[in-house]
Amino acid sequence: MGNTVFIPAATVAEQIKPALGRIQGHITAGSLKRPRIHSGQKGPARNIGAEWEVPLVHVRTGLPAWGTNGTIIGGVAEEAWRSTDPVSLQMELGSNLVEANFRPRPLELGTFTGMRAEMEGILGLLNRSCGHHGLAVVSTGILPTLATGKLNEGNFSAKPRYAVLTNALEQYLGARIRSGTIECGGEELPIGWCVATEIANTSIQFHEEVA
Repeated sequence: MGNTVFIPAATVAEQIKPALGRIQGHITAGSLKRPRIHSGQKGPARNIGAEWEVPLVHVRTGLPAWGTNGTIIGGVAEEAWRSTDPVSLQMELGSNLVEANFRPRPLELGTFTGMRAEMEGILGLLNRSCGHHGLAVVSTGILPTLATGKLNEGNFSAKPRYAVLTNALEQYLGARIRSGTIECGGEELPIGWCVATEIANTSIQFHEEVA
């Protein structure tokens, strides 16, 4: 893989802990009230949830594990059902991507500590399911082993909504989306006529419930 840096799955939880720790340190019950006051929102604290998108890779090569997210999610669902521990996973746009949805909880002191524990539990379930198929989870913004030529509709997850979204964008934007490019590390990446470039983007997002 040349100079590609591959992040072992075993280090994922340790990478995430400091970020959540910093968030926990900066957020207090008092500071969370101020944005609501300024925006005219009053009343009790809302709930907060999160979604976490992670790529699946082949352990031996570090390359994206295309077409595997349904299998891995199925394995997690079976284990979670046996343990009666609810977990919400779904297939993301790329067929090598899994999205985990965290349980909503009150936004207060200790919230992010609980979310970190939930994240570690989800990671454990994913890793166990991946282990049966020679796969691993890598938590990173853009997977270093992802080739631009793989960002195409052929690597979409098997969910109708992604094809519908692509068709809708093509009809709405027409030639404007077909002629666009993105510069990435000195290389121009064609946007093309679909949303396939979104396959390269993974993140963890925190969402606060608002009125």
